[in-house]
Amino acid sequence: MKDLLLFDADSPRYAAGFATQQTLYSILDSKTEYKKKSECKAAIKAEGLPEDTEITSRVIPEELSHCLQVLKDMLQAPLDIIPHSEHRILVTKGTNFRHDLATIREYKAGRSAKPFYHAEMVEYMDTYWDAICLPNLEADDLVGMWHTQDSTCVGIDKDLLTVPGLHYNYKKKEYLEVTELAALRYFYTQLLEGDGADNIKGLPACSAEVIEKYSLSGAAAKGCGKVSANKILEGASCEEEMFQKVRDCWLSYNKQANSALEGYTEALCEQDTDHDMLETGRLLHLTRELTEDGSPILWCFPQDRGE
Repeated sequence: MKDLLLFDADSPRYAAGFATQQTLYSILDSKTEYKKKSECKAAIKAEGLPEDTEITSRVIPEELSHCLQVLKDMLQAPLDIIPHSEHRILVTKGTNFRHDLATIREYKAGRSAKPFYHAEMVEYMDTYWDAICLPNLEADDLVGMWHTQDSTCVGIDKDLLTVPGLHYNYKKKEYLEVTELAALRYFYTQLLEGDGADNIKGLPACSAEVIEKYSLSGAAAKGCGKVSANKILEGASCEEEMFQKVRDCWLSYNKQANSALEGYTEALCEQDTDHDMLETGRLLHLTRELTEDGSPILWCFPQDRGE
């Protein structure tokens, strides 16, 4: 039995909220409502209306008591299954340090609105579950700081797999032991493919040189997906090797993308690569330690850690 259970409870909160509400969509001034936004867009096209025709929506929530019951059941189920002596319900509140870091793309831009009962669920989790959050951090950052060989991490967010240790996916009802090497591979895979849910781009595209070197599909020229990322990282047996492979891909991309620019030197290519990789890595990396004033210690390149 592990002593501590760390539960990333952000996903259950959103899942319970969205499961107990319905959103209906309509075209401006129309009384017809659709259950899916795609159906509304299809209606716009069928009626010959402009593509930018405004789509309005309204949310119909079920009773608050039902929403809180669904959330309670989702939180309680893993606690009943996993042996442990202590548990911590971890949540995110407000913005976090990544919003200030992001310059390439706005962090988490484009996400759907929060569930109708979001505030009520937060209050419920605080009151009845002693939910834990820390200022300017996300719930999975707390996992990054507190997960050890004596704890079990509960969650479905793939970002959690960048933290070594025992994981339990309550949706799949599966345990997974993530080694140090596997955790690093998950992280560097993300550094290549990005994270669409958080609006983090990753490597914008694979250059012709990289596509040929790793025998990637033509689709890699438009973006580095998981399959391409796995091929690129294949054979890397330590972080230094993973880092070098990823950096070489990024250098090759910048060189190809900016080759027509007058005065674009190798030094500028190195500078652009380091800036983009560092920002992307810091957005993706889960916090491991805090400074004395409570700020997260940001990820940096392996050669700059002074270890």
